[in-house]
Amino acid sequence: MGAQLVIAVYRPKEGGEERLRELLAGHVPALRELGLATDRPVVLMKTLDGSTWLEVFEWADEQAAHKAHEDPAVQAIWGPMM
Repeated sequence: MGAQLVIAVYRPKEGGEERLRELLAGHVPALRELGLATDRPVVLMKTLDGSTWLEVFEWADEQAAHKAHEDPAVQAIWGPMM
């Protein structure tokens, strides 16, 4: 199987929206540098009430998500997202 489309959902804590935006700006570029995400354009959406963000991107292959969970550079981004 090839690339896999992902829809990630984020709900920033109160006052954390700007920090989340900063993290999201570097998220998929970092994944791409590691060969984990494709060059498919990222779609970033926010709900009308601003409480939820959706990020749509594409993993490079079916193993990419597993590799991302083991990569310290990715964990350095994902940690603050939690």
